[in-house]
Amino acid sequence: MKTINLNHIYQQADPDPDNNPPGDPPADPPADPPAEPPADPPADPPADPPSDWRKDIAGDDEGKLDRLGRYTTVEDWNTAAFQAHDKLRAGAISTGLPEEPTEEQLKDYREANNIPVDGKYEVSLEPGIALDERDMQVVEGVMKVAHEANIPTDAFNAMISASYMGRNQIIQEMQTQDAVDSQTFETQDREAWKGDFEENMNRISNMMNGLPEDVRESLVQGRMADGKALGSSLEVANWLVAMDRRIHPMRQMPGGDENTKGGAQQIIDESKIMMRDDPKGWHKDNAAQARYLEAVSFMQKYDE
Repeated sequence: MKTINLNHIYQQADPDPDNNPPGDPPADPPADPPAEPPADPPADPPADPPSDWRKDIAGDDEGKLDRLGRYTTVEDWNTAAFQAHDKLRAGAISTGLPEEPTEEQLKDYREANNIPVDGKYEVSLEPGIALDERDMQVVEGVMKVAHEANIPTDAFNAMISASYMGRNQIIQEMQTQDAVDSQTFETQDREAWKGDFEENMNRISNMMNGLPEDVRESLVQGRMADGKALGSSLEVANWLVAMDRRIHPMRQMPGGDENTKGGAQQIIDESKIMMRDDPKGWHKDNAAQARYLEAVSFMQKYDE
């Protein structure tokens, strides 16, 4: 058999006859550098503040609007605000005052604590509280004391509201008690006066109608030492009845003095009917006989 030599073929086919290890693959080409971000557009110049900048800041608060009126421009106000802030941080304005503050210290303190510098508090009370002219006179007196004590506006209004709410509560309780006392008064009078209830009520009405209007109004609005209305007092009612009996001894009829003669004649007529129809009952009824004699005596005086 013929032998074929293949070494020269392998040598031609081997690219690396020295058996060196393969090298690294070729590196990628360098990347392009990142693009620079676009530059910011130039800022717009600051706009001028609106002409009504005070209103924009204060809103509907008239007190703040008045204070802002001290400053010509919004920059002046900003400067003053930062200066006040710096004073607070530095302790120039504290939660208290020295024993003898200067006018400037007192002014700064009041401005920083919502206390009116001029002492004129803006009255803003709870809903349902209405103050008349006399009430405002009282409130103005309280303003003076509150300002001297450096009471803030919110605390001042809270105290005034609480005071008048308490007063209104007392009035409501008195009105409720008056209604109860009035019912009790009628029950007691009916029990005490029995058949004379209507007559005595007429006597009270006639006495009240005979008083001057301002005196009558004072008596109607008056109260006893325990707070009970005079009109609901059995003691006052008995006194009025007794006084009227001294002035007008005969039975009273509704309407006052102009009906007194008619009332006396009615008593005489009723007495005569009783004498005729029930002579025994008449002789036993001492009260009826006394009224008859009083009526006859009055008619005699009336006709003189």
